[in-house]
Amino acid sequence: MKYYFIFGFMIFSLLFGGCKKEDDVVKGCKDSAADNYVANADEEDGSCTYQKRYLGSYLADIACQDVFKDAFSQGNMAINETIDKTSVNIILETNIGPLPVTGKVSRDTLAVDAVLSDIEIELALLNPAFGEGTVLTDISLKSKMVVSSDNKNLNGPLEALIVTKEDVVVFGIPISKGFNVSDSCSISAVKL
Repeated sequence: MKYYFIFGFMIFSLLFGGCKKEDDVVKGCKDSAADNYVANADEEDGSCTYQKRYLGSYLADIACQDVFKDAFSQGNMAINETIDKTSVNIILETNIGPLPVTGKVSRDTLAVDAVLSDIEIELALLNPAFGEGTVLTDISLKSKMVVSSDNKNLNGPLEALIVTKEDVVVFGIPISKGFNVSDSCSISAVKL
């Protein structure tokens, strides 16, 4: 009888005390730069988000090489949070006006790939020689900006394309809808 008790106790101990429970493993984001860093995480669970690194108001210096020197020279940029923690709302104030776009965030980059439809812009911003008047356009913006380690600067290329959506007459010459102009720019933004 004594042996049965010892044998039973050993089996009980092995079953309930010898194995580490899965619940003892703390899963979470192990990246200290993330919004949702879990300091005591044992296992990375892929949940890291970085939205807060980018939020704020910026002074943006936009340097375009060609036709958009006047349209995108300098502006303000506001970056606000979204419910989806992998993206942000961006409003880029330019000479064209406010351009609202969405950006995808990762640990060190903010990527924009947006088309803004039905934006009315002044002809002179397409080309100063075009004179007065406005034209309805679609504007495409693409960028991949890198955030500095202190989260205060964003820098990167900016590709801009404007496509007219209506016919327009410039100096008596008709220009059909679908006329497009593009430019390669760079953006350097400093958080205020």
